[in-house]
Amino acid sequence: DVDPCWCVVVIFGVEIRSMQQAIETLGSMMIRCRRCCCSVLALFLLLSVGHGFTFHNNPNKASPSSSMDRTTTTTFTSTQLHSFFNTQQQQQQSQIDGTSNTFLTSPRGSADALFDWAVSVGGAQPHNYQLSTTGGASNWGAVSTAPCAAGDVLLTVPRECRITSQDWREQHADVYDTILAASLGEQNDGQVYLASHACLWLRVLQEYELQEASPFFPWLDALPREFATAVEFDDFELSCLPPFVKYLANVDRGHYSEFLALRPQLTGLLSEETLQDEELLRWAFNVVVTRARASPGDSGEAEIIPLSDMMNHAYNANADPQYDDDGNVHVVATQDINQGNTALCKCYGQPLNPSRFMSTYGFFDVAPPVTYAKFMPDQLEQDEQLAELVGYDDYKNRLVFGVENGDVSPDVWNCMTYLVLAAEGDSDAQQAFYQACTAGNDEATIQQIQDLYGAATVQALAEHVNEVLTEIDECQETMDEGGGMGLQHKHLPVIRRHNEFVRQVFKKVQWNLQQMM
Repeated sequence: DVDPCWCVVVIFGVEIRSMQQAIETLGSMMIRCRRCCCSVLALFLLLSVGHGFTFHNNPNKASPSSSMDRTTTTTFTSTQLHSFFNTQQQQQQSQIDGTSNTFLTSPRGSADALFDWAVSVGGAQPHNYQLSTTGGASNWGAVSTAPCAAGDVLLTVPRECRITSQDWREQHADVYDTILAASLGEQNDGQVYLASHACLWLRVLQEYELQEASPFFPWLDALPREFATAVEFDDFELSCLPPFVKYLANVDRGHYSEFLALRPQLTGLLSEETLQDEELLRWAFNVVVTRARASPGDSGEAEIIPLSDMMNHAYNANADPQYDDDGNVHVVATQDINQGNTALCKCYGQPLNPSRFMSTYGFFDVAPPVTYAKFMPDQLEQDEQLAELVGYDDYKNRLVFGVENGDVSPDVWNCMTYLVLAAEGDSDAQQAFYQACTAGNDEATIQQIQDLYGAATVQALAEHVNEVLTEIDECQETMDEGGGMGLQHKHLPVIRRHNEFVRQVFKKVQWNLQQMM
């Protein structure tokens, strides 16, 4: 039960960050409250909020579903390409005032100022690209200025404007070798070495310390001040995550902890004020994990491309950053764009894994027609043959369920069959199945073995699906019992939406499997 007076306190005593959060909060109150008067009051307040209240803008990066109407844009004329700083320059004396940190509490900088800097100072050339703010000054994206064809260049960013781990590593070779490489080794975060992300983390902090003396300050000032990534989740929010997304969250949080552990060795590279400012250190980490991308090639290096990094994500992305032989970046249209003011979106990677988006970026994308089947990585990586069978690092794009109808992909059936053969101890059939799947795609052998072990495979997959659904239910109970309505724990609304999305998909898969038994 929820006391009616408490509802009033909720509405008037807590900062509501967005209309969406208010609707979710009050809707959840109405569902959980068993007192008629409270439900009526909650409904009244819900309607009042929907018609008359003003909310703070969502400070996080726009989700791929953000509307692009009611935009405010400014286009600047491109200037002649020129380098604006010497990449080998020595770090200037810190300009930060260590007695206070007002940067993270100040409003986000101007999109116009960022665009002006990128063009007139950084040498960027916007051929068909402009920044747009939607739903408030802190919810940014990129849009086209005119129709264009697939293959057309939308934006060019010169090599000098890229913020790369390679540049930082070469300028601070001793620090990299004795601290970063020695401490972090060859751990990787996808295609990127963790040490490369650490280079960018330190670079962002160094530029921050320079404040307006930094050649990148307009870009820094234009970054979000708050993030909704896993390193921001509190303990209660973590307890509301199902195991797979909790695993992803703990990976990111573990990487951040490893960065923090470097601090005693970084004296002299960063000011003591910076090294002790955990809010700032966490902010810089979020900047890197949400904006960095793998550098071209298989070097394990990472980089951030100012201006290009303002594009939002979409499953069916219409833009992609590409590189020329001189290291300049050209954002190219990957499909025809039929009109100006069209949202320009790139793919952030692993488009079929919404749990990864929620953990790393603070949103999740429900647009793809299929979604990852939530197998834990250790299930797939402990057996080399199974890892090959499911495509090694590509398994999150192959082991999928249909969102609309709960279909099971062929790769899921192959994976489950292989696991069932291992559990049954039939090593000969397991090897034959592995060879049939990987060597010659022997459909006859695959079908023969799957027919023989079909019932056991269906049962094994059903157990996996049921286990995930049980975990989702337990998370729901935790949120309900803990008063999880997005008030004390501001990330619960997106966690609820994520969990409900997973529930709906897995319920469809569960029903399909029950018809096979």
